[in-house]
Order: sequence, then C-alpha cells, then structure tokens
Amino acid sequence: MRSDRPKSDDDRLIERIGAAYAPPPLLPSRRVALEKELWARIESGRRLSGFRPLAAAVTFAAAVLWFAPAWHRQDSEPIDTWEYDVLYSADGASATLQVAADDEPLPEEYRAIEVLLAGG
Repeated sequence: MRSDRPKSDDDRLIERIGAAYAPPPLLPSRRVALEKELWARIESGRRLSGFRPLAAAVTFAAAVLWFAPAWHRQDSEPIDTWEYDVLYSADGASATLQVAADDEPLPEEYRAIEVLLAGG
C-alpha cells in the first residue's frame, strides 16, 4: 500500500530499524538445508503428538485414584466400638471417652476437656 504522501520521521525510523535488523540473504544451498532441518523438526513433533493425550489420561487416572475415597478399606476394616460410640452417640453428644485397651476411665484433664467440648 503506497501513498503519495511524504514520509514522516516515524516511517524513516521504521525503515532504518528494518534495514539494520534484516537477515542477510541466504545462499540457495543454505536455504534448502534450512528448510530440510525445519521440516525434520516439524515431523518429529508429529510423532510425539499421541504421547500428550496418553500422558494426560494417565495423570487424570492417577489423580482420581489418589483423591478418591478408599471404598475397599471401609469393608475390610471394621470401626472400633469407641469410634462408633463417639460418632453415633444416641443423645447427640459425645460418648464417655474410655481407653479402648482396658476400659479404664481417662484422667480428669481429659474429662474436663470432654465437658468443655460437649458444652456442659
């Protein structure tokens, strides 16, 4: 797109910058070698294009398995009775905490904490 208007200072600056940074002309043999290298790089990228979706699928499957709840553990490991009493107490408050091994009452400090947490 040429116009008959005179060139401004900006146009002359752009032309000088373009001339200063223009690459030198390539010899025909170098141009052929450059195009051959370019197409080799393009084609090598196409061979690996199937790897990206596979890697994404494997990553997604690993994330699902990592963050999914362990359903198989729920069936194989029963809940201890004290855990059941604490989680599902009849009156809605926490059950009296006992040591699971020998059913001795807990020290007074723990009873005080239990009373504070139970709200009474």
